[in-house]
Amino acid sequence: MNFDFTETLRQIPFLRLVIPLILGILVKLNLHFQIPIIVLSSIILLFLLILIIFSSFKKLFSNYKTRWLFGMFFNLLLFSTGIFLVDINYSKVSKVSINQTDGYLLASVVEKPEIKDKSIKATLEIKAIGDKDQWIETSGKVLIYFQKDSASKSINFGDKILFKPDISEKRITGNPNEFNFEKYLTYHLISDQTYLKSTSWKKINEKETGLKLYAYEIRDKFLNIFKKYGISGNEYSVLSALTVGYTSELDSKIKHSYSSSGATHILSVSGLHVGIIFIVFNYLLMFMEKIKYGKLIKAIFLILFLWFYALLTGLSPSVLRSAAMLSFVIVGQSLKRQTNIYNSITASAFVLIIINPFIITDLGFQLSYLALISIIYFQPIIYNWFYIKNKWLDKIWVLISVSIAAQIVSTPISLFYFHQFPNYFLLTNIIVVPLSTVIIYLALILLAFSSFDFIANYLGIALKYSVRILNNTISSIEGLPHSVSENIYISGFQMFLIYFFIIIITSYFLLKRNSMLKLSFITIILFLISIFYNNYNSLKQRKLIVYNISGTTAINFIDGKDNILISNLSKNENSSNLIFTTKSNWLELGLTKEKIVDINSLNRNSLFSNNLTVDNKNLLIKDRYLGFYKHRLLIINKDFKLKKYTKKLKVDFIFLTSNNPIKISDLAECYEMKKIIIDSSNSMNNIKKWKTDCQKYNIACNVVSENGAFIENL
Repeated sequence: MNFDFTETLRQIPFLRLVIPLILGILVKLNLHFQIPIIVLSSIILLFLLILIIFSSFKKLFSNYKTRWLFGMFFNLLLFSTGIFLVDINYSKVSKVSINQTDGYLLASVVEKPEIKDKSIKATLEIKAIGDKDQWIETSGKVLIYFQKDSASKSINFGDKILFKPDISEKRITGNPNEFNFEKYLTYHLISDQTYLKSTSWKKINEKETGLKLYAYEIRDKFLNIFKKYGISGNEYSVLSALTVGYTSELDSKIKHSYSSSGATHILSVSGLHVGIIFIVFNYLLMFMEKIKYGKLIKAIFLILFLWFYALLTGLSPSVLRSAAMLSFVIVGQSLKRQTNIYNSITASAFVLIIINPFIITDLGFQLSYLALISIIYFQPIIYNWFYIKNKWLDKIWVLISVSIAAQIVSTPISLFYFHQFPNYFLLTNIIVVPLSTVIIYLALILLAFSSFDFIANYLGIALKYSVRILNNTISSIEGLPHSVSENIYISGFQMFLIYFFIIIITSYFLLKRNSMLKLSFITIILFLISIFYNNYNSLKQRKLIVYNISGTTAINFIDGKDNILISNLSKNENSSNLIFTTKSNWLELGLTKEKIVDINSLNRNSLFSNNLTVDNKNLLIKDRYLGFYKHRLLIINKDFKLKKYTKKLKVDFIFLTSNNPIKISDLAECYEMKKIIIDSSNSMNNIKKWKTDCQKYNIACNVVSENGAFIENL
């Protein structure tokens, strides 16, 4: 049977809509050009008018030679719409001008507050700005970190907060290849962030109302039911995430265990959960099919239940995808129309992107759609590799085939973002997927019988031990030898090549064209060339990087594959933050091993104590003076004492760290320097004083906390 590509595309019309729309969004997000909204709106209306005129002339529309013009203008319309949607959402982010007032701000809490170690994190929607004797209505989201106390712990979704604006701009660290928090906030329509002390805010008696608040109140009732019937600790945090998407109480150890074993998807409400809700309510509403217009009424109720559950779980991208896709399927079934699964998938994506174009940047959205498409296409092919007669072994093989299929398309993007691969993902999914399904059903039954204490107590015990078994299983798999392959780096170009190879090799088996096979070999060659090119550049690199991490000294010398970091890491409470900040950059530069030197071990009159582990012939260190190739450097830490010489010493860079009370005037007397680097371990008062003195003595100065990480190719 020959594969008809044109006929397949005809059955997936939404695919032809979503591709130019996404391209328009991506072009706007990456090129950052500006087109006035009026001009852009006029262009869209012009394309729309051309399409209407084109459609009015049947001869022109049906003529094969001119029909391509309709397709071109239609794609341009969608492409322009993508750009327009991004501009509209950017305007929402920049709408709040709260830095321009000294008055109070009135805002409401729009997401469940998250309890941190030293603060309470909450997202607020600004309602009005107090200016003199009047309130000016406005809108926009801000991220607030409240000082942790009894008052801030009582903040809940829907509360209205009055606070004094002390909004800081989104902090740009400038650290190479670090997670871009500024973009993250923008893509979540958040314009500003700040920290509020207990005296800077108060909660007023008014409270927001609406469907979302009602859904969150129901979610809190469900969570309280879990607590009432003896579920606590890690069992409670995992169950809350598994059933209603409440992840605030998951600790880092649990998250790491699930990630290393390949079960992270269990901790987020996804298609599995929405599917179970659909199955349960579809069964409960079967009786409606016997009455007049029953199928239509049933479809309406099913869609309402699905979207209320999506609202209940916080509207995560995977839930949105599942709810939107199932909604299209339900509508198709109620109208007795056969639906193409790929068209339902792309239709759901199209609707979600129209509502929020920034959703395409969400990793959950990307993984959700890629994994689903991969499962739908590849799972039947993999399943047919073997025929298994035994019923239970066949079910296990189904799980294995689904797991393999999901990994085919989701692995490249996972490696790109997370740089690791769970080696026992098959073992994990064979155990975890059935067990998590049982847990979801048990949770639903417990919620249904929560008014009957006698039954609910036993259900609570069963549920608690089921979740405990799940956690212990995950922990055991994580503890197996070589459970995870770490420090895997692929570039964006290499990820593109892998996906291109998957598409080409799949096309070869569908179309049986040798040209596809040849193209796949070319793709492999390009991939190998890119690896060779990256390794070649790694061997030639010679860099000096001073990272911008609050309260931390992090001076990085990179010489080919040799990676030396001088830091206050060993005694600094931000050590995990330091490794998190530097790791992605090291992987991109081809560095898998680091040599860390404690800045306080740079003793006078000797090489630093661990010089044997930091053996590099091009980096010489003695008495806080460093020689790196032809460059001379001086690190001034807290114990440094200035020694005057008969003539000025020449140095390229002087690093001021750890709030040493040294004066710039004294440095100017003793050293002939090109630049002073003030790192982020210093206080704001010292930084301000040093900056002023540098200007006074006409010395080039770089403040890392203000300008971002200092990077020098030597």
